[in-house]
Amino acid sequence: MGISGASYFLLNVKLVLENKEGGWAIADCNQDENQMIVGNYTSDNESKLYILNTLSGKLGEINTNNKKISYAIAKFSRDGKDIFLISDEDTEVNFYNSILFIAILLLVG
Repeated sequence: MGISGASYFLLNVKLVLENKEGGWAIADCNQDENQMIVGNYTSDNESKLYILNTLSGKLGEINTNNKKISYAIAKFSRDGKDIFLISDEDTEVNFYNSILFIAILLLVG
């Protein structure tokens, strides 16, 4: 009797980051799956993005300044060397309210 796909997947699970608190989520993973962009949501006005090395478990913050920044999207480039992101850094506008307003405009037409 062979190992089913689901069983094989479960045999290859590895803990790379243990989350004790906060709203953590994976934003993206590079093609060779050795790096992830992970985010920690604190509030509508603040979140932080990190690069997680899945081999070593090392976590490094992407933007190390002390500003309160909210991120919406973060993606690796195809070659995995760059990151594209959307944030409200250095703006006076509440990011989530702006996105909601744009979505409503698109729906209403």
